[in-house]
Amino acid sequence: MIPNQWYAVLDSKELPRGRPIGATRFGEKLVFFRDSNGDPVCLFDRCCHRGAALSYGKVIGDHVQCPFHGLEYDSTGKCVLIPANGKDEPVPERYRVNAYPAKEKHGFIWVWYGEPRKEYPEINFPDDLDELRDQIQKQASNHISHHPTSLSMINVAAGILEKDGKVLIAQRHRNDTHGLKWEFPGGTLRRDEPGEYGIVRELKEELNLDVEVIRYFGCYTEPPLRIQYYLVRMISGEIKLTEHEQVAWVEKDRLHDYDLLNGDRIFVDRLRSI
Repeated sequence: MIPNQWYAVLDSKELPRGRPIGATRFGEKLVFFRDSNGDPVCLFDRCCHRGAALSYGKVIGDHVQCPFHGLEYDSTGKCVLIPANGKDEPVPERYRVNAYPAKEKHGFIWVWYGEPRKEYPEINFPDDLDELRDQIQKQASNHISHHPTSLSMINVAAGILEKDGKVLIAQRHRNDTHGLKWEFPGGTLRRDEPGEYGIVRELKEELNLDVEVIRYFGCYTEPPLRIQYYLVRMISGEIKLTEHEQVAWVEKDRLHDYDLLNGDRIFVDRLRSI
């Protein structure tokens, strides 16, 4: 592609108000949404925290919200809110994703492909060339269809850690997505990361625990999430909370007393048999 050009990437009708959509453009997965004025915004479609696809999230005013931990991003790609830290806590500058200049004109959403500029050239398109317009619309629909994450999943690993006959569960932060729900701790896998590696990393990052995987325990799918469960054993470490309200060691027979996430609840009965 020729750099430093505007490219028509979506028909305007494809970008609704009130929800984000994902699309692959220029070899990158991007998220598009409209701000409160109806103007298009284009960002890299990966939360800088755990890598979840922002296109599966929500539009909150002028921001797009990550579906996993609720981080919000403005039109410049800067993260402006981390719910777990509170709305008054400043967000570190490093929390951001790439943003791409976007405009709506002549019935299309256009994205600037090239070096950033203080001023961008006008988008010139003869309104009377209906045949050319139809051709571009077909190219936008066929070549740049909604990206593969619309058909693929967000892969998550969850760890089931047992100690002295009790199982560790963690309560999500009150400002988080599914706030105050209980869960088997874990998180989003990185690209091409095996689940058995990801759960070891996640439990270290989230709870400061060093664990080893005993065996794979099962999978729960609720689009866009695919959660892989692993039985794990603690090697060392003392629990330090970074993303949760609290943790609890719970007897297997009492797990149903807690407000667990849907996928986690399914595995409670299986735990009783081991």
